Parts: sequence; C-alpha cells; structure tokens
Amino acid sequence: MLRIAPPNKGSLSLAAAEILREAGYRGRRDPKELVLTDPDHDIEFFFLRPRDIAVYVGSGSLDGGITGRDLLLSEAVLIQRPDSRSQGALDVLARRLQGVITAHSYVMMDYDVRIELVEQACALTPGLESPTVSPLHDKGYVAVRAMVPRKRTNQLMDDLYDLGARAILVTEISACRL
Repeated sequence: MLRIAPPNKGSLSLAAAEILREAGYRGRRDPKELVLTDPDHDIEFFFLRPRDIAVYVGSGSLDGGITGRDLLLSEAVLIQRPDSRSQGALDVLARRLQGVITAHSYVMMDYDVRIELVEQACALTPGLESPTVSPLHDKGYVAVRAMVPRKRTNQLMDDLYDLGARAILVTEISACRL
C-alpha cells in the first residue's frame, strides 16, 4: 500500500486535500482525522504537520508527501523517498495530480460555425493536436470542440462570435492526461 503524507494544517492543507479529491482519491470527512485509507486505490494518507512531512519521507517511513518548497514561494511539491519500492504507484499519483493542475489551466470550448469558416475558426482554436470537427444535421454547419487556455477564453469567444460562430459554450475540465 502506498503511504503518502499531505499537510494537516497550514496554507497548503486545503489545496492539497482538494487536488487529491479532484484526482479521484477519497477525502477525509473530519479535519481531525489524521489517517485515511483509500482501499480502492491501495493508498494510505497520513495527515502530518508540514514540517514533519519531509522527515518521515526522508527516513523511509512514508513513500511520499505533499509539502511546501519554502515559505516565500507557500508552492507545493510532491516529494518521495529515494529508495521507494512503490515507484509505479507514485508515478500514478503524480500523473493524476498533474492532470488536475493542467485541467485548471484549460477549458473545453464548443461552438457551431458555417463550414466555409471552419478553417478560420480552427486557426483561433487549434486545440492541443487538432480540434474535433463534426458535421451537424444542417449540412452548412459543423460543430467544433477544442481545449483552449483558460486565460484566453473571453477573447476567443469574442473573436469566434465576430467570425460568425454561434452556440459558443465553455465547459470546465476537472482532470486530463496530456
């Protein structure tokens, strides 16, 4: 069983608990609960004081932990013990957490556009590899779907509307793998 230490208090506590929940792990119901087992994912969480996390991971008592890099940057890092026997499980945890972090930077944008404008529209929303373009019942239109940077959402919606796109929708992404 993978043994991970998130902080039980301090500035990273709520953020760490939220990202673990968004990554699909069981969350604790009571903030006083210091040990939480998630048998579905073969993982045990030990909620520790932030300053103790590195000590327990470094001594080999725990496989990994979420702690602050330093107070100036109140930035979270995932640490692991150097000789971890659970490297595969730690990789899955890191990939899940990275998926949530990445998802917070993007949104999914859907819109309808006339077929003769699809190339111009896709130039605005190229997606990561390529947008999804699907024919609509009305042969003159297509539906386009693409991941776009969250910070550009409103400008892209304005640009698409000016181009002639309609039914422009933006949807949150809760997790992804890129």
